Amino acid sequence: MADDKKKEQKAEVRREFYYSDDYVRTEVISFGHGFPDVTIKFKPINLVQSSNLTDEVIRLEGVKGATEANLAMLAKHIVEWDVVKLDGSAVDPHDVRELGKISPKLMTRISNMVRGDTSNAEQDAKEVESLKNS
Repeated sequence: MADDKKKEQKAEVRREFYYSDDYVRTEVISFGHGFPDVTIKFKPINLVQSSNLTDEVIRLEGVKGATEANLAMLAKHIVEWDVVKLDGSAVDPHDVRELGKISPKLMTRISNMVRGDTSNAEQDAKEVESLKNS
């Protein structure tokens, strides 16, 4: 009986493979060590958008070009978040200049989530463990 409840609870968590234009995910990013959690709503990129981003990165060349292309993509895909400046005012997630001033550690995590990139070893290990327990 307890196993049935676990399966029912796990079945409630869904991730979509088809990203309609209005599909939005919400995630909480935790770093600990005194950093505040970040709640973010975003639209994951689909296959065509991913291809377009890759073409743009290749066209612009270099790390600076790749970063600029990635920030422009994120500005389009972040719906909202709760990131604030030191004065308490909100950071506009649609302003590429403001995104460029965010910690690389946070922006890399957000970029990985939006792109569906699984290059995060810690997150990959958690997902593998979750699959083992399902």
